Amino acid sequence: MLSKLESPGAAALLAGVVCYAFAFTATIFLPATLTNADDPVVVGVDGVKRDVPAYTAEQQKGRESYGKQVCFHCHSQFVRPVNEEDKRFGPVSQTGEYAWDLPHYFGTRRTGPDLHREGGLRTDDWHLAHLYNPRFTVPLSVMPGFTWLFRDNPAAGDVREALSLLDTNGDGVISTKIGDDGGAPPEALAERVRRARVLVENQDPLTRIDRRGVRPVGKGVVDSYAFTEEAEAGDGLVTDYDGGELPDDEARALVTYLQRLGTTIGMWRKPVLAGTPPRPSPFDDASPRPRMSDAMRVHGFHASDAKRVEEAVKARAAYAKAVAAWDAENPLLAQRIGKGRELYQRHCVGCHGEEGRGNGPAARFLLVRPRDFTLGKFKFRSTPVGTLPLDGDLYRALFRGLPGSSMPSWRELADEQLWLLVDYVKSLYEGEKGFNDRTKVTPTSPERFDPEPSREVMRGRAVFLSSAAQCYNCHGLEGRADGPGWNTTTSDWGGVVRPRDFRPRITAADADELYALMGRKLERLVGATAWTTLSQAEGWKALAPKDDATRQAFVKFLLGDGARVRDVLGEDAVKAAFGDRFEALFKRGDDPLDEVRMATATEKDQPALRMRNGVTASDLYRVVMNGIEGTGMKATWDVFWSMEDPKLEWHKSLGRQDKRSNPVQVNGKDVKLSVVTKDPRLKEAGVYEKTNEKGEVEEWIKLQPGDDWALVHYLQWLLCVPRERSGN
Repeated sequence: MLSKLESPGAAALLAGVVCYAFAFTATIFLPATLTNADDPVVVGVDGVKRDVPAYTAEQQKGRESYGKQVCFHCHSQFVRPVNEEDKRFGPVSQTGEYAWDLPHYFGTRRTGPDLHREGGLRTDDWHLAHLYNPRFTVPLSVMPGFTWLFRDNPAAGDVREALSLLDTNGDGVISTKIGDDGGAPPEALAERVRRARVLVENQDPLTRIDRRGVRPVGKGVVDSYAFTEEAEAGDGLVTDYDGGELPDDEARALVTYLQRLGTTIGMWRKPVLAGTPPRPSPFDDASPRPRMSDAMRVHGFHASDAKRVEEAVKARAAYAKAVAAWDAENPLLAQRIGKGRELYQRHCVGCHGEEGRGNGPAARFLLVRPRDFTLGKFKFRSTPVGTLPLDGDLYRALFRGLPGSSMPSWRELADEQLWLLVDYVKSLYEGEKGFNDRTKVTPTSPERFDPEPSREVMRGRAVFLSSAAQCYNCHGLEGRADGPGWNTTTSDWGGVVRPRDFRPRITAADADELYALMGRKLERLVGATAWTTLSQAEGWKALAPKDDATRQAFVKFLLGDGARVRDVLGEDAVKAAFGDRFEALFKRGDDPLDEVRMATATEKDQPALRMRNGVTASDLYRVVMNGIEGTGMKATWDVFWSMEDPKLEWHKSLGRQDKRSNPVQVNGKDVKLSVVTKDPRLKEAGVYEKTNEKGEVEEWIKLQPGDDWALVHYLQWLLCVPRERSGN
């Protein structure tokens, strides 16, 4: 027997058994004893422990679909602590995140990106477009389409018929305000056009084809800004979205599961920060490049008009000839346009379309319609509504993307590639205005803070409610997008537009989870020993969610409408808990306890990922001052600034002289509040009462330098975004 064990085969077998046993022990048995993989607890990115909730029924259904569609074959779900994977995919995975996973979908191949931190990276509609045809959103993708997760839209035929006849400018949108001026159709199409117009104008909830709408106030929705597909909430426009394929319940569940992935460690994902880089445009010294015009295109019933078609052919020929002459005169600039076009075709055409009309194949899935570059209506700029942006503004939008929309960040592209895209996007504009008109840049002042933050917030609230800024009219008394004038607001296309709902999207159902999380955050801030004492404060124990009333009270407290955290815990107890650190941490009115409250309130909301221009103070300042092009949000810089000492300056890029004035901040201007609040906190911030000629009491405020930043900081307070101060 022993002699047999001494044979080469037996020795090899024994060695194999020993090696297998060692490998099993090292990779499976020991890790299982060293970690509790069944414990659904993780350490958040802020160092605070969090409970990992079980999958909801919808998420579990989506997880089962993920397995059934064999997504794990190409996508892994494990961010490893090697090769700087955290820079590519996000924070390294933790065992507690897999506590509810059975079976595990770690995966071994990465034909596609790792998905463990996918949640919140992209919008739901982006995922649906990607599932239907991955090339719509990622032109170089090798992923197959999952068309069986979608069903035909019963309105598709009617929508296609209406667009084929009434979309006379070819952008995929039927709008009488931009391009689709109608007119009399050819006799042969008159009856079809009449029926199509009846279809478009039909407002019956059961049969209307305008199904892409905005959510009304209430109805239990937490984010009324989001678009919906409910028939009774149409936006007043018919687009190719209204006839697009409809995802079935399995597709929606799959997206819900993807949006859960990697989010249990807290708000780790931050928007890309980017300024507005200055650049002397290489096109400044050249004559203006010929621009396309709508005369070059015929769509809808105009395509059956022989005279229009003939004129369009001539216009295209004239344009091609003019461009060829310009290219021959400026070969290097023409080369830039050509390189930019190649990048556009590789990355952008799926959403924005071949001609930049915002009508790419993905557009019929996207709730936020891609930008039509031919109109020159760019939302976020350094210049006010009605003007074109600086080159740096376009660069910034490309580099950081637009959070809350399907427009991703393109920061992985080289700097020069982004500038090439900027030059090409500008070449698609068909209007007469000039880019880079620095005479139109809105003035800005250095960020300033009131020594008392609570007073500053109330002063910002007064400006928010003033008739000069007009924020209240649309955004409402508490920033809930329920102002008296919102339902009359339309976009430049004629569709209904909801104002932004600023407050965090939390409900009483979240109170238990957030109460525990806030306690852990406070414990980390003050230390375990001090928190043992502070947590026994009557005010804190009274906030503990027990029933509907206490849950609602805690949500109100998180939104900043209740007592301050210091008052809840007790001023003397707070000073004792911080000891020698108190003065340093609370200097100049800073309140780290309030920042804990705000960070807890936004834990599930992530406003930085739904506000498309970002939520930093400078981001909000840009929007407040410049407005948002194409919407009812107008520029308000003239509320806070006046122009004096006009001077003439020569602008080479525009080829003309323009008046440019020195901006001076408004000081001492009286403005009336749109609503009488009777709020004593506003009186402490400078609001005073006046009686008008009718004997009615009105509330007024005298504007002073710094009120522009007070308004911005109030918006951040509404959003529950901790305000960064120098020295923090």
